[in-house]
Amino acid sequence: INALSAPLMGGYSNVGDNGLDLADYQGFFANRRICMVGAIMPLLDRIDRINPAGIRIIERKTDSIPGDRKMQFVNPENTGEALEWCDTAVITGAAIANGSFEDLVSRVKPDAAVAVVGPTAGFIPLPLFRRGVAIVSTVTVTDGDMALDILSEGGGAYQLFGKCVKKVNLLNRYRVFE
Repeated sequence: INALSAPLMGGYSNVGDNGLDLADYQGFFANRRICMVGAIMPLLDRIDRINPAGIRIIERKTDSIPGDRKMQFVNPENTGEALEWCDTAVITGAAIANGSFEDLVSRVKPDAAVAVVGPTAGFIPLPLFRRGVAIVSTVTVTDGDMALDILSEGGGAYQLFGKCVKKVNLLNRYRVFE
């Protein structure tokens, strides 16, 4: 539903519906300490190529973290310390749905960049911007019927890309780090 509502966001700050990936905003990641809440492995792989100063991954499902990334894993009990350490926090939109977002964003340093990412992040961004979020990186559905067909057949997000969804980045012009 959030991804289907993204076209309604046209009036908000710098809607970038050019298909850019969050990692294309290299100023968020180059030479910065990154903390990702919720492992998004394809994004982490792209961030690695930007040369971050360090990466920490907070994830409840440790089996979703490949062996070569285990050294970057942070036990969720140490979330506060990891978020205080980072220069850029990437928080999955699922944190909004599960009620942990307020606590997470309150632990990030005031001068750190915060990105909220994923299809679950795709709603009106103003409340997130008021909490210091610099970018909401989400998707918009370009063909709702096709998206619903793929999902009803058991497909997931990766099957939607390139067919019926595209990436959208909503930028808080007062907080963007470029």
